[in-house]
Amino acid sequence: MNVHGISMASLVKEMEIATGNDFQKVLKALSSSIYVDEKLLKTELGLLNAKILKLLRSNKEYDVWKGCHAVSVICSFNALFLLSYGGQSLSAVYAKLEHMSNYYSSTTNTTQGRTLLKTLVSTTKTLMDLMRNKPTLSRECLVPKLKAIIPTLIQLSRNEPELCLPILKDLLFKHSTTFKPYVNKFRASLTEQIATGYHHFPKEVQLLLCSNYAYLHLIKLQAQHVQDETEAHHRVYQDETWRAGIFSILIQFKPIVKLCNNILDFDQDKELTKLFDSLPSEPYKDYKIEDFLTPLKLDLNEPFTLWELPRRINLLTDLLVAFVTQPTPFPIRVPIGTINFICETLVSVSTKYLPIKRELRRDQDLNAIIIEILPEIQYAGITLWKDMLKAYGKCFLPMSDRILGSLEVFLPFKPKTTTVDFEACKNLEDKFLNVFEVANLVLSNVGHRLNEVDSILKLVDVGLYLTEDTSLIENIFDNKPLDKKEVISSQNKNKTKHKKDNKAGAITDLYTNYDQFLTKTSLHRFDEVNNFLSFIISNWRLGTSQQIHTIKYAISRSLQIREQMGFIPQSFVKLLRILVLNPGNEKLSILPIAISLLKTSNDVAFDLLCHPRLPMGIVHNVKRVSDAEEEDQNVIEVGTYVESKDSKIVDAPMADTFNVLEATEEEETVFVPTIENTVTPVTDIENETKIFKKRTADETVEIETEVSTKRTKVNTQPKTKEDIIEEQIIADNRVEKELQPAVERAHAETARDETIEKDDEEDEDEEDEEFEIPEIHLSEYEDDEDAESDS
Repeated sequence: MNVHGISMASLVKEMEIATGNDFQKVLKALSSSIYVDEKLLKTELGLLNAKILKLLRSNKEYDVWKGCHAVSVICSFNALFLLSYGGQSLSAVYAKLEHMSNYYSSTTNTTQGRTLLKTLVSTTKTLMDLMRNKPTLSRECLVPKLKAIIPTLIQLSRNEPELCLPILKDLLFKHSTTFKPYVNKFRASLTEQIATGYHHFPKEVQLLLCSNYAYLHLIKLQAQHVQDETEAHHRVYQDETWRAGIFSILIQFKPIVKLCNNILDFDQDKELTKLFDSLPSEPYKDYKIEDFLTPLKLDLNEPFTLWELPRRINLLTDLLVAFVTQPTPFPIRVPIGTINFICETLVSVSTKYLPIKRELRRDQDLNAIIIEILPEIQYAGITLWKDMLKAYGKCFLPMSDRILGSLEVFLPFKPKTTTVDFEACKNLEDKFLNVFEVANLVLSNVGHRLNEVDSILKLVDVGLYLTEDTSLIENIFDNKPLDKKEVISSQNKNKTKHKKDNKAGAITDLYTNYDQFLTKTSLHRFDEVNNFLSFIISNWRLGTSQQIHTIKYAISRSLQIREQMGFIPQSFVKLLRILVLNPGNEKLSILPIAISLLKTSNDVAFDLLCHPRLPMGIVHNVKRVSDAEEEDQNVIEVGTYVESKDSKIVDAPMADTFNVLEATEEEETVFVPTIENTVTPVTDIENETKIFKKRTADETVEIETEVSTKRTKVNTQPKTKEDIIEEQIIADNRVEKELQPAVERAHAETARDETIEKDDEEDEDEEDEEFEIPEIHLSEYEDDEDAESDS
């Protein structure tokens, strides 16, 4: 053992008497890797195991609690202890759990008892997870003990479903063969809880009940009748039992929807009648699963019994989602088309196109209940669509238009109009979150190729309205807060009264603190609406009013949230960016406002818009390089010609340079200049350009000499000093012959300029020199054209 570690004997002694923070220090020490030593296996680790078993078998609740935590820590960090003593620890923990389960009411009537029960269940789960997937340990220690652990957990799940159902779900999925003898017992427990008190459980427990019921179908069922010999060659799929469970839920939707026909007149909508007829009504082949749901008891004379309709539909929806979204050890066949028909049917059950039956219209309470339960039925279909799109998104591409068109049916309209009733939408604001989520899931797969646009544009107005804060006292002021003068007058009237009415309460808060009676919009709702608006704006052009309304919403809400929370949510950043890139028909740019709002976010898109940069492909950098020996010889730059190291730099026009390049392209390799967009300093202008200076005859000759010199061949081979001098003499003689007329013409122009300059000096004494822009001959072709015109 490492000399720097605490001895195991000292830790065992301290663990027995430690409490509180001292016990935490002992657990921290047990997690050290220095105790993972094979030399300690038969000596000190055995001592630790004996002490832990003593704690687990104690009659004191605190000692049992310490033993559970100690065995969880040492088994998690010490593989030697787990392999050697893990089975004994699991047996001790299970024995204590079984005792508490048998005497549940008496052992859990205190806070300490309930805490110990949760600790025992969690420790059992930890030990089973550590032993699983280890062949020898699982075969010799885990599987034999599961035959005793599973019945105990099933019995305890009736009282503690939130604790036991997650463990039973894992056992069903990972040990289905070992679980098979207890399937009927667990099925009876689950169906009893689902049929009697499903809606009394929290949502998390409801989902656990449905998941466990679906996993019961991992264990194969036998068909009711023997398969015919003619069908014996057909392939038997692994998911036969699972598919039978799916259809056992699907066939129960049609009778529930048929009950709605007693309230609404389905004959008025032929499309709904077709959908209703397409719903499944027969079980899957010969696999018949017993229906455990009791029949509904509805009485139109008692309107509140109609609430059983949405409750039953929600239960069936949760069960169906559990079947089609959970992972299974084998591939399953999901009837997507049938499920889509069910969703469309549920969403179509509305008073928007179906009138309430005539004989039911006189009862006001009954009509009010019907109007309230119909959105709940529609919402069940939308929820089913949402879960199916998350699991099988692109499989619903052929049905995208029908899904988005059905979402419009959920929008409440004002009576006998096509105007959206925004007040009714406010009452359904929580349900509209799923509507926008479904729309986002569909649009993410469709894009701009969508055909059903009208319903989507209506959702834009609804989304912008739902992001507004709701006033709880809006009706008191007729949608307006009272003016301060009215508040003062009302207070003065109260002062004239001698008696104080305590029954009225602090009504003045309604007038003085109007902002305190507002219901704020949640960030989750902002995110869903912003994602929806971002997609719509990036794919379609909104109308002017909708575009301006969206811009005002994005700017005002971003500023408000930044002032309150100190940052702008990512969904608003995305919306502002898209509004800048897609200004709409009015070409309204909010770039300065968006930059001021997001100046600390370092947004890449806004940085490019503020500081545009040319793409690298536009900047052409053409460079032809020969050998390394040529780098110091012949270099041609823009506006400059260098003949050799010892030659003189002569100014030349831009066009002449390109002529030289053309002349030398077919000859030997040269350096092609890199054109850079630079600004010449003011101090260098006088030295590098002489366009605005008076030229003498010598300068003119020098320019003409340069034009001719640039047409000479550029040598690429190393030359001696004698060769360079000889070639220079030959070139000078040739230039003198070629430029003799040009020199004479230059002298004539110089004389004429001097004469004009003298006349100007006599007339205007204030001017020192006359600036003239000389005529620059760009190429020899221009001279030829002038010659032809003169002739």
